[in-house]
Amino acid sequence: MDLYAKAEGKPIWRLLADMTPEQIVAAVDFRYIADALSETEALEILRAGKKGQAERLAIPGSPGLSGVHDVCGWFWV
Repeated sequence: MDLYAKAEGKPIWRLLADMTPEQIVAAVDFRYIADALSETEALEILRAGKKGQAERLAIPGSPGLSGVHDVCGWFWV
C-alpha cells in the first residue's frame, strides 16, 4: 500500500480514505484472519465507517489535516 500511495502522490491515510470499502477488502488477504473476520464482516464495518466521512475530514485537526499517519488515523477518516 505504501508504494501505491507514493505512486498516487498521496499519504497512505488519504489513499485509504479515498478507496471504496470493496477496494480495501479486495486488497486484504483473508487467509490468516478469516476465522476472526470475514470479508462480509469487514465490508459491513467499512461501509458503516464511510457514513459521515466527509464531515470528519472537514473537521480541523482531523487525521488527514494534522498529519497523523497511524492505523487509528487511517480508519477514523
